[in-house]
Amino acid sequence: MQKIIFISSVPIIAALLLSACNNSEKTEVNNSQALPKTAEIIIKEPSKNQKTDTIFPKKESSQGIMKKASKSINSSGDKLIFNSEQLFKGDVIYNQNLKQKGVVTGTLTITLNTDSLPDELKNNYELVKSTAHNYTLLVEKDVDIAGLSKDLNNYSSVSNVEVAIDYSPIETHF
Repeated sequence: MQKIIFISSVPIIAALLLSACNNSEKTEVNNSQALPKTAEIIIKEPSKNQKTDTIFPKKESSQGIMKKASKSINSSGDKLIFNSEQLFKGDVIYNQNLKQKGVVTGTLTITLNTDSLPDELKNNYELVKSTAHNYTLLVEKDVDIAGLSKDLNNYSSVSNVEVAIDYSPIETHF
């Protein structure tokens, strides 16, 4: 009789334990959603005379970028939002259409209305032909990409300027 009671009580005890574990996980999830936690990655860089620590924020919410944003540009129909007055290679942007953060690679793809490259663009920029109407422009580190994109869009022969963005996890870039 004791074996029957013991065997029949095992599933009841197991069910109680599982429900208790599930409730504790739900409260942990609710607590983590209520209070966003920010962590930092510390990279120690050894030098000849002294050690320095470089601190990068591990995760910045995309809402933070949008709240602090001062400017935006359009790139192939996507609205790119950024925090500074100028946009440089390596800056973090927020793509409002994709609802995703990315890093500016420093490459612009220019689509022309004509088959040949106009002299006004050929003389001012170092463009590399990629397809019949598309050209690629590699931007240096200190060039304002937002301003350059607007300047290129002002040419009558240019139909589209696309800023290349890397959407892989941002932590891998630094």
